[in-house]
Amino acid sequence: MKIRLMLAIALTVPTATPGAQAPKDPAFDVAAIKPAADTQAFSFSMVQPGGRYVGQNMSLRLLIKTAYGVHDSQIIGGPSWIDTDRWDINAKAEGYKDATTFRDQARLMVRPLLADRFKLVMHHEQREIAVYALVLAKANEFGPQFRRDENCDPKAPPIPPAQGAAEPAPPMACGGDGFNPAISGPAR
Repeated sequence: MKIRLMLAIALTVPTATPGAQAPKDPAFDVAAIKPAADTQAFSFSMVQPGGRYVGQNMSLRLLIKTAYGVHDSQIIGGPSWIDTDRWDINAKAEGYKDATTFRDQARLMVRPLLADRFKLVMHHEQREIAVYALVLAKANEFGPQFRRDENCDPKAPPIPPAQGAAEPAPPMACGGDGFNPAISGPAR
């Protein structure tokens, strides 16, 4: 089965269309990008209260995925070091008191940061890619290897926050697990 995909990202030479102006993404007030201090460290990015964005040991591919919400198969091209070179990011935007309201804005703010510091230019194109479709063999009937989770409680309490966390953890969907080192083992 094939499906048409609308978004691909590439590092390309910028082109300009006279008279056309794209909406401007919000930007960080201050940002520092440096080669990663420890390339063996865990890669992550997070937002913190007060409008702070932190990324540790991030590849350019991972930064693009974070900023644009795309999958690996949607990133086409790029320099030879797109997966190998690692970066630490420390950025701040004024006017955001808590991390929850800042999270979606921070993703948008990473976009102009990538354009400025890495000269990233996004290019949309359509491509056909192979996909897997999970379908029922018979209407309203699951296969013999499927098992319904009888213990699923959609109203289960959220994962307890880590000690000293500024905000509570969001509730997870049925079957979702997370690990909080402040408690012993996975929480539901």
